[in-house]
Amino acid sequence: MKLFLLLILFFQLFIYAETSMEKNNSLPILFSIDTTEYTSKEFPKEFETLPNEIKLLFISKYLFYKILLDSIKEEKILYFEEIQKNIKLKKEENQRIGKILTPIEKLFFEKKITANTIAYYEVLKKDTNITQKVKNFYHLHKKEFFYPKRVELSLITVKDKKTAKKILKELKEKKNDIHFFSKVAKKYSLLKSNLNGGYIGYVVEKGLGKKKFNILYKNEVNQIVPKILDHKGYYSIAYLLSKSKSQQKTLSELSEKIKMKLLKKKIDEWKQEKFQTRKKEVKVKLNKI
Repeated sequence: MKLFLLLILFFQLFIYAETSMEKNNSLPILFSIDTTEYTSKEFPKEFETLPNEIKLLFISKYLFYKILLDSIKEEKILYFEEIQKNIKLKKEENQRIGKILTPIEKLFFEKKITANTIAYYEVLKKDTNITQKVKNFYHLHKKEFFYPKRVELSLITVKDKKTAKKILKELKEKKNDIHFFSKVAKKYSLLKSNLNGGYIGYVVEKGLGKKKFNILYKNEVNQIVPKILDHKGYYSIAYLLSKSKSQQKTLSELSEKIKMKLLKKKIDEWKQEKFQTRKKEVKVKLNKI
């Protein structure tokens, strides 16, 4: 869905497709905004390794944030403290789970948080009935906010047990370093979790089976589980990030998350409106790749 939306955005941004070369260093000009021209030197080196289709998606995403954020400079000042707080919280969360951002992810990291924070507070202040809406939503879905016992995991999953044993030995030498675990997961893990350095989030007993779940739950947190887990011909090494007893989440605990959920559509609409308004005021020229 995100890929589809970015493609739509790319075609919206358009308009001319022609090849041009930068006079000074012969790098192709990828696009321009008014009189400012952009080449690949503006972006991380890994940009050049991307397929052309992904390059176009990257450019459309860059243009979206560039044009949007240029249109809300006053709001960036107004919500500076909230933006910095959210950036700090997200960095701490990435640090905790060992997530290592790629250069391209780093480029968009603060831009995305800035745009979302501003949009959230701008939409929030216009919804005078949000507190009651949150209460109603919580009580309507209260049963869904009962959480069973769970474990929070990162996994390295491989096809053969010999490789798993070799990796486990290598990991033990690093004494439970989650960042090293994340690097190894990106290198070896066969599942999509390798995109997040092995991080898969929370798992409950029903998803694992009682025996495997108990092995994980009895382990110390922030440590590698010493037993290799096997499932349907795959072998996994687990890092236990946290574990929680069953609990009923309270309204106060979930209030902010519920607000975000209820306001998400309006937040997206607010960003699109600001982007579209500003796009009409600038000249965007997109060249062939």
